[in-house]
Amino acid sequence: MTAVEPVDPIIRLQSGRDFNFMEPRAEDIYILDIAHALSQVCRFAAQTSEFYSVAQHSVIVSVIVSGGAGMSKWGLLHDASEAYIHDISRPLKRWLPDYHAIEERIMRAVADRFDLAWPMPKEIKLADNMALALEAQRFMRGRIGEWGISSRWPTPTAKSLVHAAFEPETARRQFLDTFRGLGGK
Repeated sequence: MTAVEPVDPIIRLQSGRDFNFMEPRAEDIYILDIAHALSQVCRFAAQTSEFYSVAQHSVIVSVIVSGGAGMSKWGLLHDASEAYIHDISRPLKRWLPDYHAIEERIMRAVADRFDLAWPMPKEIKLADNMALALEAQRFMRGRIGEWGISSRWPTPTAKSLVHAAFEPETARRQFLDTFRGLGGK
């Protein structure tokens, strides 16, 4: 029997760059990699009534949160770590403290890369939960009670963004357009 060699915690990104999960650096974070990956990842562990991407969700959070362009940029990038380590559904994530540590390292690198204040403002979590309630109504047959959040509805603009699920390419473009509209480079 042959021993399995440990594998470095590195993945090759769509852009061709390498990314180290355990030692993420701001200079390794690129918006095109984030937009591409998040547009390909389905929310709610892919248990939605139709494909609905994390990229589209992120745009909605950026619309819901108030406090100017900096807060909206945080809203857009609040799930950026999922471009590298994928998402784990919220009920399971609570049981995985090592995942939280890796996620936090990546999010610190994202904050450094895009000049966002660390830690992530708590208003972002509120906007994320508001989007979650709205999305659960639309894509999860209204089962919001199990998420432990209220159904306090966000703005009409945010509601209109959830009206239809976008194809990955449309979600990617929407994410990048929002990023650029917030002054991102």
